[in-house]
Amino acid sequence: MDCFDGFNNDKLKKWLMSGITYLRDEGILSRHNTEDAITWRENIKRSCMYPSIAVCGKFISAVNGYGGVAPIGVTSELEARNVVDLQVNAGVDHIKIALDEGYDAYTQSLELLPLNILAAICDQAHKHGKKVSAHVNRSDKLAILLKAGLTMHQVIDAATVGGAKILDLKLVI
Repeated sequence: MDCFDGFNNDKLKKWLMSGITYLRDEGILSRHNTEDAITWRENIKRSCMYPSIAVCGKFISAVNGYGGVAPIGVTSELEARNVVDLQVNAGVDHIKIALDEGYDAYTQSLELLPLNILAAICDQAHKHGKKVSAHVNRSDKLAILLKAGLTMHQVIDAATVGGAKILDLKLVI
């Protein structure tokens, strides 16, 4: 299936031939629904020609919040837990949340999930034995996510110094 952006068959074969044996799809660039991603992953498992792939479902975010392509917006702890249950029952490998208020004129001042809902998402995922990853673009939000129970994270801090954009990438699994 070539509809999964970077995860098309040709790229997957090249990555495996380059020694990459495991990929984690974080859902940000993929234009797929959860069911299609699960089916795709299962089809890939049947072949030794591709790396293993772990997929998340749609981002769980605040209503009117950040979340890539068509996030699932939640407004309560119960709703958040139900969304986690639905995604886990669909077969995702991990849960993805977003805590990003935006970083440019088009996305600034986006709604954020409060700590109690973030904690409910993490708690429910952990009850199912699933890790939780997050889209976060500022390290000051990382403390909130860790307090909520986040288990995987990647932070990209972007700063402009003298007109040049500087990126600082931190990855923890």
